[in-house]
Amino acid sequence: MNGFGDYSSGEQIDSLLNQLEEMEQELTDKNEELKDLWIQVQEKDGQIRNLSSGSQKLKSQIQSMKSVLSEQGETLRHQTEQLERYSGSDIIFQENGRLKAEMEKAEKRGKEMEERAAAVLAQAGR
Repeated sequence: MNGFGDYSSGEQIDSLLNQLEEMEQELTDKNEELKDLWIQVQEKDGQIRNLSSGSQKLKSQIQSMKSVLSEQGETLRHQTEQLERYSGSDIIFQENGRLKAEMEKAEKRGKEMEERAAAVLAQAGR
C-alpha cells in the first residue's frame, strides 16, 4: 500500500483512540456521579429510618398520653358523680363545679396534646 493509505489509517486510529479516551473519561465521570448519588441515597435511607423510628416513638407516647388522660377523665367523672350524689351542702357543690372545670381543662389539654402530637407526626412523615 502507498504511504498515504498508511497515514490515513494512522489518523483514523488516532481519532478512534481519542474517542476511546473521551468515552473512558465520560465513564469515569459517570461512575463518580453514581457513587455520589449512592451516598446520597444511603444518607436519605438513614434519615427515613430515623424519622420512622421517631414516628413510632411519638405514636407510642400518644397512646400512653391517651391512656393516662382516659384514666384521669374516668377518675374525675367518678368523683363528680360521687359529689353530685352528696351535693346537699354548698361546699360539696362548689367542689363539684371545681372538679367539672378541672375535667374540662384536662379534656381540652388532652385534645391539644393529641393535635400537637398529630402535627409532629405529620411533620415527621414529611
